[in-house]
Amino acid sequence: MEHFDVVMISVGLHGLAIARALVDASLNDLKRLVVLDEGRSIGGTWSAERLYPGLNTNNVVASYELSDFPMEPERYGLEPAQHLPGLVVY
Repeated sequence: MEHFDVVMISVGLHGLAIARALVDASLNDLKRLVVLDEGRSIGGTWSAERLYPGLNTNNVVASYELSDFPMEPERYGLEPAQHLPGLVVY
């Protein structure tokens, strides 16, 4: 049987952010972390198999980003105050 220090089940965007924060904060104490999901991809609501044409968040540019991963409008072809398309979140 495999041993994991942390097992995360069916995580969305914020769960993935927590997983990364755990790894970053572990100072090598966290040896093994695994994220499990029943879908083909991880990401919760924003996983690849749940996206459909026209899907947008209720959040606008710059209100749905992580401190170390900003959603730069130029990079994703977004306009200021535009709602984020599902593909951008994925």
